[in-house]
Amino acid sequence: MKKIMPWLMIVFMASALTLAAQTAEDLYVNASKAFDEKAYALAANQYVRLITMFPLSAAADKAHYYLSVSYYHLGEYEKTIRYLGIFLKQYPLSPLRGKAYYWLAQSYYKKKDLPLARDNYRTVVEQYPDDDYAPLCAYSIGYIFFEQKRYEEAIFEFKTVLTRYPKSAITSEVMLRLGIAYNANGQDPEGTAMLTRLYTAAQGRYRSLAAYYLARNHMTMGRNTNAMNFFREAVSEPSEILENATGYLVTLSLDAKDIAGAYAYAKRFINTTPVTPSMYIAYLYIRTLIARGEGREAAAYYDTIKHLPMSYRPEIFAEFVRYYYAANDLVNGERFMQSLAGEHATNTLAETLTAVGTLYRTSGSFSNAAVFYSRASVFSNADTYGPARYGLGIALAGLGRTNDAVSELRASLNLLKDKWPAFFFLTGILIDDGRTNDALMLIGAGEKYDGYAEHKTDVLELKSYVFLEMKDYEKAKAAARELTATDYADRAYYRLGVIAYNEKDYEGSRAHFATVVTKYPSSVKYLQSLKELAEVCYRLKRYADARGYFLSYAAARTKGSAGDYAYGLMRAAWCDFSLSDYTASAKRFREAADAYKEGEQFFQAHMLVAKSHYNARAYKEAIEQYRWLIKQLENLKLHGDILLDACYDLGGAYTISGRDEDAERVWQLMLTRFPGNKYADEVMMKLADTHLQKKRYDASAGYYDALIARQSPRYAEEARYRKGDALVAAGSYKDAMKVLKDYIDDYPKGQFVRDAYYKLAVAYHRTEFTAEAVANYRKALALAPAADASAETRAAKIAIADILYDTKQFGEWLPYVKSVIDDASLSGEEKTPILLELGTYFEDIDPAVSATYYQRIADHEANPKAAEAAMFSLARIYFKAKDYAKAQQYLKRYYTAFSEAGEHRVDAVFFLACTSYYGGDMETAKKYFRYIVTTHPTSTRAELSKNILAEMLDEDNKTSRSSILDTRSFEIR
Repeated sequence: MKKIMPWLMIVFMASALTLAAQTAEDLYVNASKAFDEKAYALAANQYVRLITMFPLSAAADKAHYYLSVSYYHLGEYEKTIRYLGIFLKQYPLSPLRGKAYYWLAQSYYKKKDLPLARDNYRTVVEQYPDDDYAPLCAYSIGYIFFEQKRYEEAIFEFKTVLTRYPKSAITSEVMLRLGIAYNANGQDPEGTAMLTRLYTAAQGRYRSLAAYYLARNHMTMGRNTNAMNFFREAVSEPSEILENATGYLVTLSLDAKDIAGAYAYAKRFINTTPVTPSMYIAYLYIRTLIARGEGREAAAYYDTIKHLPMSYRPEIFAEFVRYYYAANDLVNGERFMQSLAGEHATNTLAETLTAVGTLYRTSGSFSNAAVFYSRASVFSNADTYGPARYGLGIALAGLGRTNDAVSELRASLNLLKDKWPAFFFLTGILIDDGRTNDALMLIGAGEKYDGYAEHKTDVLELKSYVFLEMKDYEKAKAAARELTATDYADRAYYRLGVIAYNEKDYEGSRAHFATVVTKYPSSVKYLQSLKELAEVCYRLKRYADARGYFLSYAAARTKGSAGDYAYGLMRAAWCDFSLSDYTASAKRFREAADAYKEGEQFFQAHMLVAKSHYNARAYKEAIEQYRWLIKQLENLKLHGDILLDACYDLGGAYTISGRDEDAERVWQLMLTRFPGNKYADEVMMKLADTHLQKKRYDASAGYYDALIARQSPRYAEEARYRKGDALVAAGSYKDAMKVLKDYIDDYPKGQFVRDAYYKLAVAYHRTEFTAEAVANYRKALALAPAADASAETRAAKIAIADILYDTKQFGEWLPYVKSVIDDASLSGEEKTPILLELGTYFEDIDPAVSATYYQRIADHEANPKAAEAAMFSLARIYFKAKDYAKAQQYLKRYYTAFSEAGEHRVDAVFFLACTSYYGGDMETAKKYFRYIVTTHPTSTRAELSKNILAEMLDEDNKTSRSSILDTRSFEIR
């Protein structure tokens, strides 16, 4: 047999190359050694080689895992996320999966993607609860909530960690954060208890931190002695709170007049840290020196730090002013006073002027007041002096000279027999002026005046109001609750409602306002309470209740203020709107408009009628309403914001209704009627994009150029890019290149720079500047997030591969396409051409590698044409390798799938004949050769098949050639 077919062997035999004899184990050992030595770049390189050369080795899963961790340590979080995704997809049974989710969570945390970080931490806790990283992941979930100030959720997660992992290495950290979270959430008793547990159990840094936060708790509760003890414990160990703890110790010591202690704490911090490590401690140190009478030493120390930025300079100047004036050193006192004035620190300057009493605070208003005081004393007698000062105070208040008014009224209080009129008037002025501490002191004095019992309820009502203004809600509530048993009960409940609202206790606020509404319908606070009740219900999203109260408010105001009546209807309509009952909201907004009758609110209500129709998807009615509104406004020549908004919304309604040309017309009218309006840039961009979509490239470019010329803060940059995009779409590649390159030069970190690189690459690609195309595709990809799966990103990756292959840059092409094949963002369909290229490339170099690529397409590819090429190539490879059984397997699969339209269907039958021949099945070989001769007599294989059959038949001497060729009824199987 062999002597008759030597040419057949030449046609189908090929040589194969092998890789260097480096084992997977060698690569893994080398990579692991580099990883352990923290040489992460070297480790990553070795792991990549292992994965590429030995994708099916026993160490492949660990190589993927440690490659990802290496990229994490190198700060390449996008690569970490990408390779961890591959690891988790390819190795569902790996024992490293729990740790992989941890590093995935860490990478998302580093990228500030907190929701994805939290989800992956939770995956470890829920699916791999016994993993070493599980306690840390459980803690990290809580810590993310803690960072977001979502303390309720943080507390729940931290408590779960302590319950589930009571002996974890991070227990102390969890206890500390839990205690801080309790405090931040207003749960001080729970916070103190947890911090006390930590303080008792921990040593070193955590004991110091627990002591610091316990000290803060005690200080908040006014327990300064306990706070001092814990602060002392806190500074016993170096930690991040050393400076703050020292500052509290010095401040509390100064407040307690413990000058020696304050000096000791400040001096210790100064001596054990670099020069001026903290401006705050420097300030406190200067205060202690001055308090010790060491003003010159304090001034010398200030001279060493004054060149540094310091927010405490005004306070330091004030300390020096008080010190030098007390020492009667007026020269230095004046020098520091001028320095203080130069700081423009009005409050500090005023306090210092009051303390020393030697400089003027204003430009002479008090001297002018003194003139009036003198005149009053000259023209008044013992009976009229007090009333004159009282009248003068009222007059000055009416002129807005509040300080003078207060002085006069205070003086009159010492002179008038009936002090109560001046008392109430002065208290009101102090409250209105924001001097609530003075007002409170005055109220305290008033409680000792004659006739207090008669005015006690009035004073209590004032006190509740002052505490409310001071935001001392506990005292305000106490006073208001006491008032609920008096004739001021309605005001008390109203005020309690305001306090609860300010404390964000909206349910409590609702209850108090409801009390006024239900129990005191004749109260002067009734309507205000009804209005506030409606608003708080709206705040609580109890829209149905709010609507009822707003309607009641409107009904109560029908005989009063028409504006309040319309307001009630308008707010009730908003409730309908919030309930998505747009039919009702449209009706009620129209009623509100009828109530307003005219003016801005009238047109605003009609605008909301249109919006209600729009939200109800009644676009026809919305368009009619907008058009009616626009017509009314134009008839009245009211070309203000409402007309502008109506035109803008009408354009949007046209767009969503598919009436693009009407939208374009309205928006073009807007640009003409309202040049430079607040929507102008957005509308111009919409028009430009619309023209671009409709391939009106010149019109589109015109709007983009206008946006560029306007230097639109929002769209100028985008317009530059879009113009280049439009030129690419129009096929004006040369112009597009210039525009896009100019954009990139001007906006190297711009919002669209990645897309600009991509479009620039497309322009180069289509003009066959392949090197420039590849360079710009790569620049675009370098700016793309690892998880980006946009069409542009995928197309760029494929384009680079195609260019490198077409230009035969195989040295660069091969490693690149291998990375693309591993890219999870690309679909199988997109990878198919590259897999075919890889199979073709390796077919004569390493047939085994070539077969793996063809196999992926043949087994999984939905693209029939690609699957056909892959199956036939696999058969060819196995034929060359003399593995006739496998070659025949793929040839039969090929013929079964593509017998009718396959490009290689004749060759497939011919190869089947050959495989049967080499496999010793001569009868089957003859049948296949006969099939080609009979079914495809004009094919290139037919003549060859005839010759082979002739030789086989001559040798077998079984039948004549004509009978062999008579095979019309034969079917391939």
